[in-house]
Amino acid sequence: MSRPQFPIRAALALVAVAGVGWAALVKPSFLWAGVWFTATMTALGLSLVAAAVRRGRARPFWLGFAVFGWGHMVLALGPWFEDATGELIITRQLLELVGPAVGHEVVDPFGQEGIWRYLSLSNSPRAGMQGYASRTKQSFYYTYIVVGQSMTTLLIATAGGFISQYLLAHESK
Repeated sequence: MSRPQFPIRAALALVAVAGVGWAALVKPSFLWAGVWFTATMTALGLSLVAAAVRRGRARPFWLGFAVFGWGHMVLALGPWFEDATGELIITRQLLELVGPAVGHEVVDPFGQEGIWRYLSLSNSPRAGMQGYASRTKQSFYYTYIVVGQSMTTLLIATAGGFISQYLLAHESK
């Protein structure tokens, strides 16, 4: 049995994405939240297409990517779950542990109106025109949460893809 090969291009891309991700976590902004959220939703959407049209060994990866990724994203940031499960999911708790280490004050979620309310009303470039403070403690922290949850969704989705491939490879043995 041969060892898996990991191309140097893939390693360099992984390091670049990790560096950009770390920068987004340390200095979160409305723009970073939008970039990571959009990239995550795009990857999840493309994974559905790939799961439907790909054949062979690639198909289980994309199916696992889609199931695990969409599952995490809905539970972590879905507006209908975000207040109920978003604070209980382990990735949120990990982000709250890491937050102070990268200079973020953890905001008490109780009594808050939720992530999406603070992002849309207090942190967008239009916020000053709407009469809201542009950088409240809540909005700064919630941009960090959206960036972090988007990144962890991609990691969980990737792990789900590899788990699916592994299960397929060992099914017939």
